[in-house]
Amino acid sequence: MKSLAFLKILFIGLILIILFSPLYPSLFERFQARDSYYSHGFLIPFVSFYLIWRKRNKISSLVAKPNLLGLAVVLGGLVLYIISLFIRINFTGYLSIPIVIWGIILYLGGWQIAKELFFPIGFLIFMLPLPKVLIIAIAFKLKILVAQVSTFLINSIGIEAKRVGSTIYYPGGHLLVGDPCSGLRSLISFLALGALLTQFIHGSFLK
Repeated sequence: MKSLAFLKILFIGLILIILFSPLYPSLFERFQARDSYYSHGFLIPFVSFYLIWRKRNKISSLVAKPNLLGLAVVLGGLVLYIISLFIRINFTGYLSIPIVIWGIILYLGGWQIAKELFFPIGFLIFMLPLPKVLIIAIAFKLKILVAQVSTFLINSIGIEAKRVGSTIYYPGGHLLVGDPCSGLRSLISFLALGALLTQFIHGSFLK
């Protein structure tokens, strides 16, 4: 029975790999870009796999009770994926990956198993790059905030400084707060790390 279950998982995994293959080039390009905010993306699937492996004993002790609601989740994910192919917005396609995977688990294994795997599968979200337009907008807001705080601190130590956009002017020169100084890369990584630590400390997100 275990070998049959393994073959079923392997078969479904291969289908999913082939199904989402149109997304891989753009996804890997975002991971490998020189100014990437998601260079950690390659690590996330391995972390998810480890989280699943940690739960292997508990999952194997649960009885599979197929839930038809899983089909609705899978269908929703596939619709999202198809839409992304037509409108050429990669993020919606990326988002469909964990949705479809979790929907399949819910359909084949039932609510108890799906609940145990909700976080390990959901953790894949941290490898899905946000749309570049959104990244640019967030980075801009953050670097303006950094410039504002920096200007305040410079003035507080007695040096006259003035902010224009993300540039800080002071006697004898100026300082440009660029995108790398926005802290967005660190913020994205820390969000993933924080979610992981919360899972280890408090356990399942779904009680």
